Amino acid sequence: MAVHRCKAILRPFESTLEKRQLVLCFAVIWLLSFLVALPLIVVARVGPSGACHEDWTTDDHKRAYTAVLAGLQYFVPLIIIAGAYVRIGGELFFSKRRSSFTSPPRTAEEARKQENKKIAKILATIVVSFAVCMLPTHVAWMLVDFGGKSGQETALVIFKFSDMLAVFHSCLNPVIYGTVTRQFRQDYLGYLYFLLCCNKTNLLPKTCQKGCCVQIIDHNRLRAGYNTCERSENTAKYLLEMKSLGPQSTQLISQMV
Repeated sequence: MAVHRCKAILRPFESTLEKRQLVLCFAVIWLLSFLVALPLIVVARVGPSGACHEDWTTDDHKRAYTAVLAGLQYFVPLIIIAGAYVRIGGELFFSKRRSSFTSPPRTAEEARKQENKKIAKILATIVVSFAVCMLPTHVAWMLVDFGGKSGQETALVIFKFSDMLAVFHSCLNPVIYGTVTRQFRQDYLGYLYFLLCCNKTNLLPKTCQKGCCVQIIDHNRLRAGYNTCERSENTAKYLLEMKSLGPQSTQLISQMV
């Protein structure tokens, strides 16, 4: 995803990948993933108690596999992600700087600084979230294989939350975009208002209790007569129309949420 974003921003006029190329990329990704997991499949055993354990021929092989996993699953992706977003940030920074010559100096400079701050927040948050969420798992396994008895005791403590962090990372990107960028925030507010209105109308203001949250629109486009709140094709269509709300309605929604 990081490489795709980087290519889309740095070379926006290049042709996108064809269906055959996409299928090939997915096939290569799945094949590499299988090859990385293959050693673990070979050495995995189920003990008398029903617990799964690794039966390596030597401890050196086990340590080598742990080190390779840490490199392939953490350090290499982190370098690629960080490098891609550094390039994106640099390109956006210098492109904004070049475009500022076509606008009044003060206004363009202020706008460029604000835009660069938002971009820096998004890129830094994505990289840091990956680094923080994925690190504990690999640290724990390194302690198990390289840390001795004391390291293994520490690893048991880390394992209590490391897997949850790794899974939690998979749903962080939408949250990051939603809290940093304005467009995502507006879409989230609209969808959240739709869910709350259709499930808990008694907790919402009267303007929403008349019907679904799409009732809150400009005075020029006021809809009336919706006294029930049900999810239908029309409701979905009205929800999409919220994107064209005026500033007066957007401010009202923000205040009510």
